[in-house]
Amino acid sequence: MNSVTFHGREITRQQIIEAINQFNRQHQDTNDYNSWLNKRTYRWAVMYRGKVYPPKYILSLASGFDLSDFSGGEQKYRRVFRELGEEEFEVIRKP
Repeated sequence: MNSVTFHGREITRQQIIEAINQFNRQHQDTNDYNSWLNKRTYRWAVMYRGKVYPPKYILSLASGFDLSDFSGGEQKYRRVFRELGEEEFEVIRKP
């Protein structure tokens, strides 16, 4: 699937990739993002090309929604990545 609806907004696979690229430019070391890999409050990560990323933050960049707009469990954002391509965007338990 090339796009999925998230909070009433269409999100494309390309927008997710662009958000990941933006994240990489802003945070050369993905571990650097507020030390998110070390925080117990973050339980999930999205793996893309062998690197892990904070899924809600990536969706925030891709959708234009503020992180404070995200509510509910991980099922909502996991669905977006799954529908856009599980073989490319794998949601995993945070290492």
